[in-house]
Amino acid sequence: LTVLSILGVINLFNLMDPEQWLVSFYNMGFGLIIAVVDGKPEWMDKCFGVHSKIMRNFGFLQSLRGRAFFYFYVGSTSIMLLPDSDLWLVLYCIIGGVLMAIGVIMLCLSCRGQPVPHQSFQSPPAASNGAAV
Repeated sequence: LTVLSILGVINLFNLMDPEQWLVSFYNMGFGLIIAVVDGKPEWMDKCFGVHSKIMRNFGFLQSLRGRAFFYFYVGSTSIMLLPDSDLWLVLYCIIGGVLMAIGVIMLCLSCRGQPVPHQSFQSPPAASNGAAV
């Protein structure tokens, strides 16, 4: 999603269609958020603590249901992009359909009470007074 959106943003033909350019720009950001949220938190926090900041500021991504709706939203905007080229149309429809399917699966798992896999945000431990336990 991120790569296709970057290509959509730098595509000079999109300058004639500002709506398509803007949606590509938003999808690029959403793709980066998905990559950070679903990546290993330890790796993502090495880059300016970006994982912790996203989880703190976008709390809905901490729950499986919140992520499900986010994936479904991003997938639906990808499908609705409807570029002129048949190749881009097919690629965006595939990516959007996969994201929407993942969102539905996550929603079903959240209804069964499944926890968010290893990605849940942990608040930093309280400062200790230096005493050994």
